[in-house]
Amino acid sequence: MIEIIRLRGHVHNYSEGVNAGTIKGENKKMYLFSRKDWLSPHEPKPNVAISFEEERKWARSITISDDK
Repeated sequence: MIEIIRLRGHVHNYSEGVNAGTIKGENKKMYLFSRKDWLSPHEPKPNVAISFEEERKWARSITISDDK
């Protein structure tokens, strides 16, 4: 069985023109993401706290973090 680990971070930048951006993880690594992996109905915006699954250099299954 594969254990899925969710990481935390924030949106670093996002371009509506290409529907893609970058995320900076709490681990200080940068990850690429595509709009298709963004699970929130709200558009990605810089500095939004999120959680995600890592797949090599990509962030997948991205959700907005509910931590205050």
